[in-house]
Amino acid sequence: MGDATIGFAPKQPKMPLDGTILNRCGTYAYSSTANCVLNGSWKNADIKFFPGDIVGCGVNLATQQIFFTKNGHRLDFVFLHNHLVDASSADQLFPFVTLWNSGDQIETNFGPKFKFDLATL
Repeated sequence: MGDATIGFAPKQPKMPLDGTILNRCGTYAYSSTANCVLNGSWKNADIKFFPGDIVGCGVNLATQQIFFTKNGHRLDFVFLHNHLVDASSADQLFPFVTLWNSGDQIETNFGPKFKFDLATL
């Protein structure tokens, strides 16, 4: 498996299929290479994910926080602690996945049964 990234990006009229959205303002992402993107800026996350891991992302509208999960556990990225997403702009975010190698594959689940228990938020 090559690098895989999941996260949220702002809705845009035309999204390029051959480019990246990771460096754009308003993008939040978690990469298999142990990096994260916070509002378009790269941060070291120190936690990689591998084939077979179940990773997720979400927005807690009550606390206005973006969160990421791995194998059913919330990841505590310190740089996300004080970063809030305006509830009015949360509906302008869309989930995305990027795969860097043409043969890579993923399985997605947009709900309602998640590995992470949302009741723990």
